[in-house]
Amino acid sequence: GGTGIITVGAQFMTSHFLEHGVEAASRKIRTGEALKDGMTLGDFRQLLCSEAGSLISCDEHLVIHIKSSDTFAGLSPLTSCVTDGQLTPPEGEDSAALGTRTGGASQRVVVSACYQWDMGLALWQTIWNLISPMPVVQGRPVLSAVTAFRSEPYPE
Repeated sequence: GGTGIITVGAQFMTSHFLEHGVEAASRKIRTGEALKDGMTLGDFRQLLCSEAGSLISCDEHLVIHIKSSDTFAGLSPLTSCVTDGQLTPPEGEDSAALGTRTGGASQRVVVSACYQWDMGLALWQTIWNLISPMPVVQGRPVLSAVTAFRSEPYPE
């Protein structure tokens, strides 16, 4: 039972760090700092990873989706983490300006991070996948964190 408890605890901790990364990095979008600094989608990804900490591997197992609209209703439906059994690829190249996804001031924005989590504990991973309600890609649970907000009416 101890290994299972450790696995659940590690999943909770990893989810918490992912959520923190999404919130902290998204603050730069909300305040207009990201646009003022000319951030690219790749820069935002690096910021999210550094805010999330070392439990999150900043590799192909992490996908970030960003969508903006004039209304919160326009953000629906949210981009699913999993499409056809794989992580849904992000829209836009890493070199693209972040503003191509976030829009400008006073926009409604949703940022979601999807993370294919490798627990490393094969037996518990199999058991966890049987009892877990989370989507699974290649036998690994997919953790997600989402934030939605209205960006501030900063000068553009």
